[in-house]
Amino acid sequence: RRATRDQRRGGGRRRVFGRPGAGRPKPLIQDIFRRGQEVLVQVIKEGIGTKGPTLSTYISIAGRYLVLMPGLNRVGVSRKIADDEQRRRLREIFHELQPPKGLGFIIRTAGIDKTKKELQRDLAY
Repeated sequence: RRATRDQRRGGGRRRVFGRPGAGRPKPLIQDIFRRGQEVLVQVIKEGIGTKGPTLSTYISIAGRYLVLMPGLNRVGVSRKIADDEQRRRLREIFHELQPPKGLGFIIRTAGIDKTKKELQRDLAY
């Protein structure tokens, strides 16, 4: 009798560390997309040799002080900005700018001391 894969690995339930969902099977690509369907992607890593480029459907476009993320419709502040008062100030300023609907933004650490006018200029760019 042959051992199952779980038995070869020590059997029982395994603890999986890392990203959430890392232990779950990934869906097949044909279950996600239809042939001929247009999909907006961003090249994350260039291809090397016979390997093609690494692509992502999570688009992010970095500006000087902001990162644009189409389709997310939320505003975040860089985790590196630890001061709660600064985070609150940046969120308030950004909401006053009335960003377009359907677009997500992250305020980068480079934007920490920037004025409303400077953030507006980066948003318009």
